Amino acid sequence: MKDITPHTIQNRIAKLQEERKRILALPAEKALDAVLESPEALPLVHSFPVDDFYFLIHDIGLEDSLQLLSMASSKQWEYILDQEIWEKDRVDNQSVVKWFDLFLKSDSNRFVKWLRDDRLDIAELFLFRNIEVIKREHDEDPSDFGSGYFTLDDVYYIKIIDSPLGGWPDTGSDELRERVITSLLKKVAEDDYIRYQMLLTETTAVIPAEAEEEAYRLKNVRLAEKGFLPFEEAVGIYQPLTPGEKGLLTIKKAEQDADEKGTVAGVPYYHLAMMDEQNVFARALMSLDQSAILSNLQVEFATLCNTLVAADNKKIRGKESLGGIVRKACGYISLGFSRISEGKDEPTLQQAHELIQQYPLSQIFRTGYGMALDLQKQIREWRKKSRLVENGLPLSFWGEEYMGVIGGLLLKRPLFFDNYRQGVLYRDFQNMSDIMESRSMLSDIMVMDDLLSLMSINFKPLPDHFLTYKNLLLTLWARNRLDLPMEAAPIGLDKFLFFYKFMFSNYEKSDRTEDEATIDASVKESFLYWLSEETKMTVEKISLKAGHILESLFREIESEYGRVSVQDLDPRYGVLFLLEQEAKNEY
Repeated sequence: MKDITPHTIQNRIAKLQEERKRILALPAEKALDAVLESPEALPLVHSFPVDDFYFLIHDIGLEDSLQLLSMASSKQWEYILDQEIWEKDRVDNQSVVKWFDLFLKSDSNRFVKWLRDDRLDIAELFLFRNIEVIKREHDEDPSDFGSGYFTLDDVYYIKIIDSPLGGWPDTGSDELRERVITSLLKKVAEDDYIRYQMLLTETTAVIPAEAEEEAYRLKNVRLAEKGFLPFEEAVGIYQPLTPGEKGLLTIKKAEQDADEKGTVAGVPYYHLAMMDEQNVFARALMSLDQSAILSNLQVEFATLCNTLVAADNKKIRGKESLGGIVRKACGYISLGFSRISEGKDEPTLQQAHELIQQYPLSQIFRTGYGMALDLQKQIREWRKKSRLVENGLPLSFWGEEYMGVIGGLLLKRPLFFDNYRQGVLYRDFQNMSDIMESRSMLSDIMVMDDLLSLMSINFKPLPDHFLTYKNLLLTLWARNRLDLPMEAAPIGLDKFLFFYKFMFSNYEKSDRTEDEATIDASVKESFLYWLSEETKMTVEKISLKAGHILESLFREIESEYGRVSVQDLDPRYGVLFLLEQEAKNEY
C-alpha cells in the first residue's frame, strides 16, 4: 500500500480546490455535469465549503441537484436546513416539508438515519405540529378512533392533522405534506422499529416552545461560526468607527505564522468570484501572492458578508443576491481605506495589502460606512434648521436630482442616488467619488436653502403647479422684473412674453431649429444684482457660493427655451417658470 504523506494530502486538497474554482466559474448547467463526470465526484462534493455548496445547488436548481444532495456531507445538509427552515426565530412548516421531500428523494435511507441520529429535535417538532398519535390498547377497536387514521404496526395509529399545531398555517400542498410524513415514518419503521416507536412516543411529549427555542439556540451557535449572528448582534456591523477611535487602530489581527492560517480546504470561493475587479479591495485581495494569507482573508471576507446578510435580515440563495452583498462589503472596505489614509481617493495596492493584513475587515468596513452616516447626519441636521422645511415644502421641491440625493440619505441605511447610471435608482456607496458627489450636492442644496431663506417669500398653495426651487427662484425674478408682487404665484403668458424678450435678445428669430439662443451676460448680471438685493448678500459672495449652481440653471433655461420662438411658447410644457395654464398667446 502506498504511503499517504502530508505532502500528498496537501496536493490532493490543492487539486480539489482548483477543480472547485473551475466548476464554480461555469454556467449552472455545465457545473452540474462537471461535478458528476469527475472521477472523484464524492470527495469533490465533500470538499465544497458549506456556503459554496448551498449557492451551487440553488444556481443549478433544487430538483436538478438531487444527485449532488445525495452525495453531500452531513455538515452540508445541516447548513442547508439551518439556512432554509427558519423564519426569524420560528421553524417554518412549509420549508420543512419542502426540504424533507428533497432529501427523501435524493437518498431516503441515509436521510432518515441522519435525521434520527443528528436532527431528532427538528423531526420531533415537525411531527408534533403535523400529526396526532394514538396508541391502541389490546382491548380497543380502531374504529373508535374515528376516520383519517392509519397504522404501520396496528399499535400506533397516526392522523395527519388538517392544520399544523402551534399557530402555523399550512400554506403548502396538503398532498405533499402527507406524502412526506408518510414516507418519513415508513422509512424510520423499516430501518429500526424500536426507534420508530420511540420517535412516536417522544413526539407526543414534545413541549414545542422549549424545543423550538433550544433548536434555535443551537442553530445560532452553528451559524455564528460563519458570521450569521442573531440580528440584534449582527446589526452592530453598521455601528460606525472613525480612524484612531478605540476599537479600530488599537485592535489588530493576532500575529500568526503562515502555516497556522486557514487551509485551502474550507475556503469559500463564491464571494471572491462575485467581486468587481475594479474595486481597490478586490484588486488588493486578488494580487496577494501568499496563498495562506489569501485563504485566511477569503474566509474573513465571507464571514463579513454573512454578517451583513444577517444584519439586513435577508435570504441569500443565488449569485445575483449575493453579488449585492459582496459589492456593499467591497465598497465600504474601500471607503474605509480612503478614510484611514485621510481621504485619499484610492490607496496603493501596497497600502491596501498592509491594511487588510493588519486590521479586521469588519472594522475597516465600519470605518467606511461611517462616511455614509456622516452625510446622513449632515442632511438630518440641515432639515432641523431649514426654514423651507418649516414651511412644509416637500422633498419634491428640490427637483428630481436633489430629491434623490436627500431621499437616499434619509433612509435608515443611507444609499447613493445612482439614477440608473449602473442600472439602479439607489445603491450602496462604492468609492470616494460617490461620497464626494453626494457631499457636493448636499452643499449645493444647503446653499440654495440659505439663499431662499433670506428672501421674503409669500408661499401659497399651487394646486395646478409643481413647485421646485428652480421655478420658484426664476418666477420671483421674473415677477420682480415685471413689477408683480413678490409671491410664489404663476405669471400670465401675456406678461411673461415681455420677460422672455428680456432674457433672449434675439427673440425676433422665429426659426430656432439650427441655433440655440443664449442668455447675455448682462441678463445674468441683472439676476445677480436682484438676488443680492433680496438676500442682502453681496454679489461677490453669491457668486462664490452659488455661482456654479446659477450658471447651470441658466444653461437649463437656454436648453428648454433657446429653440422656442415667441409664437410657440406654451405654458403647459415649461417647468422652469410658473405660468398660468389658461393664458392665451395673443402675439
